[in-house]
Amino acid sequence: MNSDTPRLVIDTEEPLPNAEAISQCLNYLQHEAARIGLPFASHLISVAAEAVDDSVNLTRRSIGLGTTVAKPNGGSRH
Repeated sequence: MNSDTPRLVIDTEEPLPNAEAISQCLNYLQHEAARIGLPFASHLISVAAEAVDDSVNLTRRSIGLGTTVAKPNGGSRH
């Protein structure tokens, strides 16, 4: 069975890409929870996604990589 969804690869040596993958997963889960009518779960998941994004942005800033985190729908958050 083929899937159009790209696979996320977790690399234990690189925590920043792992955190970005977690953020993508949380964003996906948030949209799915909203889609099936779970507004409170959707809200809580979005809060978790924001916390991960904040951590990624702080880490990127501290190592000089900038602050843009790509969102799965093609946008970006600054």
